[in-house]
Amino acid sequence: MFRRALKKLEEHEDRNPWDNGSHQSDDMYHGSDQSIFSIIMGEQEFQRWVMRLRHLSTLDKARGFGKLPTRKIEGTLIDNPIDPSFTHQPMEHKEGKPDEFGIGMDYASEIIQQTIHSDSDAAWLVFNRNVTEQLEHRHGLFDCPSRARTGELPKHIAESEPPLKDIEHLNEGEKATAWEDVSLYTNLCLNTVPAMVSTSFRRLFLLNIFLTQDIGSPQWQQGLERV
Repeated sequence: MFRRALKKLEEHEDRNPWDNGSHQSDDMYHGSDQSIFSIIMGEQEFQRWVMRLRHLSTLDKARGFGKLPTRKIEGTLIDNPIDPSFTHQPMEHKEGKPDEFGIGMDYASEIIQQTIHSDSDAAWLVFNRNVTEQLEHRHGLFDCPSRARTGELPKHIAESEPPLKDIEHLNEGEKATAWEDVSLYTNLCLNTVPAMVSTSFRRLFLLNIFLTQDIGSPQWQQGLERV
């Protein structure tokens, strides 16, 4: 991948012919390493779709697997992921897998929560308490509308095993912890609970939040001791 990135850098044009007129893409987005890797991952995803469609059997096509999914991103309808109806940069349908690096991308932010410049997109919530009251402090101009609702756990959490379920011995009268009673770091824009958090050295204070909210609580410490 790094060899591909170097090749991209060496072949770059000072002015991208597909720039929208803002010149933000000049000189490989002004030397942005993120732009290089996003281009590489975009080419990988495009070629994956090409391969999926190329190798569909007649039965697969009859079952409708050849119908490409649509998605709205930033208000724009992507009606075809490899050939959308709006003006776009054409891509080559390649043979084999020259653009495959075996790396999966969390394009919809369903697994990883990005906190850099978007701290307010997520918050610690206890779902058996009033969610609106827990988010009273959230009133930024660019804050997304919260999809979290009181008493309504995100689907993927509600369908999973409750925390500390496998602990064999509970104290007399003690109930197993339910997800509704646990403080969950929740993506408010999507109403999901991410498995990972992406941060930077400027956001290391989040580590303290994780420790104090979950592992640092007496309830979780007792559970860890039992395990």
